[in-house]
Amino acid sequence: MLLSASVLLPFLLLPCGLLADDQGRPGIIHHDAVVGFPETVPDDWRGVLYKKYRPSLALGGGCVPYPAVDAEGNIGGGLKPTGFFANGDCNNSPGQVYVRGERFNGLYAIMYSWYFPKSQSSPGIGQRHDWQNILLWLAYPAEDAVVLAVNVQVHDKYTYKDVKKVSWHFTQPLLQYKSGASWFQGPVLGLTDSWTAETQPMIAWENLTDAARWALNLTDWGAATAAFTDVHLSRWLDTANWYSGTPS
Repeated sequence: MLLSASVLLPFLLLPCGLLADDQGRPGIIHHDAVVGFPETVPDDWRGVLYKKYRPSLALGGGCVPYPAVDAEGNIGGGLKPTGFFANGDCNNSPGQVYVRGERFNGLYAIMYSWYFPKSQSSPGIGQRHDWQNILLWLAYPAEDAVVLAVNVQVHDKYTYKDVKKVSWHFTQPLLQYKSGASWFQGPVLGLTDSWTAETQPMIAWENLTDAARWALNLTDWGAATAAFTDVHLSRWLDTANWYSGTPS
């Protein structure tokens, strides 16, 4: 029996050594069984910038960040938005922050992203999986580049933040992920004046395994989006359209 290209393609694209299900999709494991990556960034100017501008993330309700994928390409299955507490079954993890830099429209953008197993405002109200990110726009890709502007994700779009209105701890923008303002609004990412020394291991897109990148690109996160992946990055950068009038 001959198999069509559409049937074979998912398996032909599988990184060597990765086991997928019979549909050619990444394996799904329990959200707290995912073993994240140790802190790893490129050993060049990119790594210097990634570390220099790594955000401080204060947590004030909802889940703490969790690793989304392991080295073998297994994806965390997330959680239903059930239970009395918004951080039920998702309040204990070393977490992971994903970072990716990209040249775009004459500037250099750095995106930092966090994964949460669920977004819950009230018992039964919310969604499985949540991704949040912040974009820092630099004039050029070099170690001495400074931040020109900031975009903070709010649900499925960005808000523009002037750097003068962002609180900084040296070179770290200060963020918080906290419960929404109403009973039907899940946790949101925003700015804060509070700094926290608590961080998550940072893994650069360049330093993920092939299997992990493949799984992140292929996974359907429902209402959430892993904006730093190949399939979504350009669209998300393009929605941050403030940069059109920014001098280089």
